[in-house]
This record gives sequence, structure tokens and C-alpha cells, in this order.
Amino acid sequence: MKAKPEHIGKIHLVFDVENLSCKTDGYLLSFACVMFHADEGWFREFSVTLAKGASRRRPGDIDPETVKWWVSQAMQNPEAAMEAFFAKEDAEPVSIDDARITFMSWVHQALKEYMYSPGQDELGYMGLYQAWEEFHPQVWGHAPRVDIIQLENGLFGGEGKGPWDFRDENDTRTLMNRWKRLRPGEVGLWELADAQAEARCPLAQHTAIRDAYRQAYMVIIDHGWLERFPRLKPEPE
Repeated sequence: MKAKPEHIGKIHLVFDVENLSCKTDGYLLSFACVMFHADEGWFREFSVTLAKGASRRRPGDIDPETVKWWVSQAMQNPEAAMEAFFAKEDAEPVSIDDARITFMSWVHQALKEYMYSPGQDELGYMGLYQAWEEFHPQVWGHAPRVDIIQLENGLFGGEGKGPWDFRDENDTRTLMNRWKRLRPGEVGLWELADAQAEARCPLAQHTAIRDAYRQAYMVIIDHGWLERFPRLKPEPE
């Protein structure tokens, strides 16, 4: 397998994690990922709710304050709470092993056209990991030292065991804070990105896939790539 050079580093994966604790070993409820191509302007999305009692290889931390927050969400924002705990109506919560395999297969499917020449045989399960070495997709979390490490611990069995290279990890909070510092008095990056995310994914905030789209648009707007993607809604004034 060999990635086409013109696509290396152009694929971005933006994660959002819903959990019962913000510690790096926090108990995972669900996660979502938005993939986009910085030049071609397309999106792909993935989301999954993890089966309770089987969402980690070992018990995860449960923070009482986070549990209280979810109780308030259940009353104020039931759509997000229902998806985090019980999955969508047309989907079932899945085991951690199924979530890992399905996620890796989803990445593989999205990148196939950039990996294989016509008639070339596809690789098996191990090839799913080799794709990361070939493409070096940029991986984003909103505070990645929480989201990304929780995914590594929950899905892949330990910190540093995810398929991505730590050198390719990035932080959307840094973009948001830098935007505010460099553009005082202007509309914030969070607000600009959320308007785009709401138009593309009209679900409640704190639904993992909606939040992943917001973080993806943070990256896109900050880098000046928005014109490469279909315009969905006017930016807020």
C-alpha cells in the first residue's frame, strides 16, 4: 500500500467524546469523528454509542460533577443525553471491540481511493493501521489531552496505542483562543464554526457528531479553507 503523495497530510479527523469524567481514564459514553479533505472539500462522519458495562477494558473514572451535568442535560437537552447514553433509534450501542473495528474500517473505506491502484489487492485488518503511517492524517480534539487519550485508553487499550502518531495531534481549543487574541471584538471562532455546524448537522449541542462538526469547522475557518466547502449558512454578524 502506498498513499498518493498529493493527499498525505490533507486528511483531517476531528473527534468529540462524551464521557462521565474529563480525566484521561474517564468512562466513555460515545464518540464521533468528522473526516474532511482540506483541498477537495468533502466530509465523512462516524458516530457510535458504546454499550454500558462494556465501554472500557477496565473501569473508567466517573466524576460526580459530570454525572450531575448529564442529569441537567437530560432535562434541558434530552436529545444529546439520549444519544450519548442510548444511541439513535436506528442504531444499537456497541461493544468496545466492535466500535474499534468499525471505526478503523470506516477510515479505511474513506481513504481507499487514495491508497490503491486499479486492480491492486486491498490489505486485511493490519492494513487499517498501516494506512495511518502512509497518510499521516491530522487528528484533532477539543483539548486532545483529554479526548484523544480517552479514545486511546478506551478503544485501543492504553495511552499512546492509538493508530495515529502523537506528532499529528492538534488542539481546536488553541485555535479558538488564538482567534480571540488576534481578533479582539470580532465574532469568535466558536460562534462562526457553530453556525456552520448547525446548518450541516441540525442536532442539539453536546450531541457528539454535532460537536465534532463544530470543531471541524474551527479548523477549516482558521485555515482559510471555508470556500472549498459548500456554503450552507451566512456567517453571524
